[in-house]
Amino acid sequence: MDSGENPRKVEFYQIKGKKSGNWTINSLIKSQKDELGNPLLSIFGKLYDCRNKFCDETASLNFVSNAVFSVSLPDKKQNVQLESVCLLDLNEVEQKKITDKLKEEHPTFNKGEFVSITNLKTVSLSLDDSATHAKGVITNLLELLYPNENFNISSIYRSIFDEIRRKANYSKSITSFSELVAKKAIGRSEFSNMLNAVTFLDKSAKTWERVMNDLDSCSVPFIEKKKINDGYKKLKLEQLDPTNNFLSNLWKAIEFVRQDETFGFQLQDLNFHQCIIAIYNEVHRNNNIPPAYDKHFVLAMISIKLYE
Repeated sequence: MDSGENPRKVEFYQIKGKKSGNWTINSLIKSQKDELGNPLLSIFGKLYDCRNKFCDETASLNFVSNAVFSVSLPDKKQNVQLESVCLLDLNEVEQKKITDKLKEEHPTFNKGEFVSITNLKTVSLSLDDSATHAKGVITNLLELLYPNENFNISSIYRSIFDEIRRKANYSKSITSFSELVAKKAIGRSEFSNMLNAVTFLDKSAKTWERVMNDLDSCSVPFIEKKKINDGYKKLKLEQLDPTNNFLSNLWKAIEFVRQDETFGFQLQDLNFHQCIIAIYNEVHRNNNIPPAYDKHFVLAMISIKLYE
């Protein structure tokens, strides 16, 4: 997508590994059959289906693999092995194969709109140990974005994998671009939420020790302290879901109150427990907190937020 907040264009990618040999145009237009013997869309057919559904928003179509592409070019060069090529650069014979197949699969097929935006690309893919390969890519990305941070790569990989699987398993028909973004895409903000969810457990553990000590110093009754601690235990579980918008909005509401200088002036002479109660009352007064998040759950959130 061209934007994480308000996308208008999308580049579609289909990734497929190949254990041996090269890709040819014939293999890319070949149709498999389902269990009933009905023909399925070819690789190019699937790509064009994306463009067909989102004509105005499609910026490019891309087929990516570990294998190179054996194609023929206009200068009579036959079976040239390339790691990157646009379909527009193929000779007329190759383009006619694609056109004939896609007219068969899509009666409204438009050749010019397809070959000019469709690219074949070769990249490094691991067929036997994709998890290790993916973790290595994630590690390099995080080191580039956050050079001074330490992350639990296995937990982040698992979180990303689970979210991709959840998005992929959405089986209802997508009828609009906004629905595509909402149901199938993972944007920058979602990725940040995943990182926050995974790192929350590590970062909050030491903070929570300080919270418990502060509550002791305020002589908070045992039962009240236990309820806040139970709220923190529930918070750790809720935080594992990066798609929890209710929780995300509640964090923002707490931060808004915490940053309010006028309100903060009222907290100056209060002890720790009195502060989190005062902030809770303000958050509760101005926000519709979901019933599942009781007072002590929110107090746990506020307690952690005060130490940021």
